[in-house]
Amino acid sequence: MEFESDIVFGENIYSYPAKKYIQTLSSRTRDNTEKQYNEATRKNQFLLFVKDFENRKLKSYIFDLST
Repeated sequence: MEFESDIVFGENIYSYPAKKYIQTLSSRTRDNTEKQYNEATRKNQFLLFVKDFENRKLKSYIFDLST
């Protein structure tokens, strides 16, 4: 898998194992995210979380994995 990013100087990208990361979320967010993760896993998809610390938002994106 390739990764390309245009990161502003001083910004960081963090990578965490999904199950461990999901457990750090609030209960409402955790329940929805676990459902997304389980569905993506069943469909051979990649789930990417992007956390906007400044605006306090968590977005998730799902991508198909090539087989």
